[in-house]
Amino acid sequence: MKLKIISILFLTLIIGCKKKDVSYDQNTIACGTKNPLENLPWLKNEFKDIANYPDMNGIVLYEYNGEEVINIYKSYYSSTYGRPFYCDGKQMQFSSGEDLKNYLQKRKKIAVLFGEKFDLTP
Repeated sequence: MKLKIISILFLTLIIGCKKKDVSYDQNTIACGTKNPLENLPWLKNEFKDIANYPDMNGIVLYEYNGEEVINIYKSYYSSTYGRPFYCDGKQMQFSSGEDLKNYLQKRKKIAVLFGEKFDLTP
């Protein structure tokens, strides 16, 4: 009897810990690359960190001053605006609060690469 209960508990644990299938649009082109979450090495590393948590994290492609910028939102970041990166993987730096404000107001959302709460509605 105890063996059956232990077996059932063990099976329940294994099924409950099943890895989520992560879905995202693999046809999106960003930074000149199809499927950038897989084909941009720096972004692939960032994505691996959050891939199983689409409800709390996101990756969004923006256009700002004629350049593509990829914002990464991780639930443990201390800022709500995420961290913006250029296509080469370098993080954008803001020299003042005014620069950050300008970025947030003038960027245009192009595509949600990953994340459930980062839809394209204004």
